[in-house]
Amino acid sequence: RPPPTAAAAQEIITDYATVGPWVLTEPLGGGAQGSIKAAVHAVTGERCAVKIVEKHPSKGLYGRLERERQLREVSMTLACEHPNVVQSLEAIRPPRSRCVFLTMALAARGPLARVDSAGRCPILPLPVLRRAARDAAAALVYLHGNKITHGNVTPDNLLLGDDGRVMLTALGAAQ
Repeated sequence: RPPPTAAAAQEIITDYATVGPWVLTEPLGGGAQGSIKAAVHAVTGERCAVKIVEKHPSKGLYGRLERERQLREVSMTLACEHPNVVQSLEAIRPPRSRCVFLTMALAARGPLARVDSAGRCPILPLPVLRRAARDAAAALVYLHGNKITHGNVTPDNLLLGDDGRVMLTALGAAQ
């Protein structure tokens, strides 16, 4: 079965207002591997991003391979600890849910490939691009040192934090 459409992903998201201690707020984006929403911790007020991954329902070889890929992404993101790889906080699977919720550090300024309402990608200043290249390289050196190949490095998967640091995300294609 192909990945969920944006409409299907939105339907999944609206099934939940909270996940564990996290209150889901505005949508941040998403892709083939799931949708992402911002969230606030109900007790501490900490903000994070929550990736919502629907358990792949297909039977047979394709379904098994897709479920294995999803589990690999969750386990890899929880194991990675580097300032230029988006830090995962926890994975939550509510009872009777067809979704896994992966809480991650929030990169408040979003992807480097942010497109404006006119469909244009703003030109980033050279110092920002230099830092992005340096930070992406540091993330890849860390991953390769841990025998992980990302497999999908794109501007959409490079997120910019409030502190100007660039973080690599989307380990779904990693091996």
